[in-house]
Amino acid sequence: MVRQPGRRGRRRRRRARPRRPRRCAVVAYDPATGALKALRTGTAVLRVTVNGMTAERTVAVHRG
Repeated sequence: MVRQPGRRGRRRRRRARPRRPRRCAVVAYDPATGALKALRTGTAVLRVTVNGMTAERTVAVHRG
């Protein structure tokens, strides 16, 4: 949680924002929707951390 100056104890939740994928990215993940989009063939590791707990999955993308 992030405190905003001058807000007398009110807290604002930080939400993960989708970033623009790099050119070499295999997949793009949107944390707001949980959607994973294939961008090109290859292998990617998706690692998500929430409240100190981390989950990791390897995703292989093949041409269909």
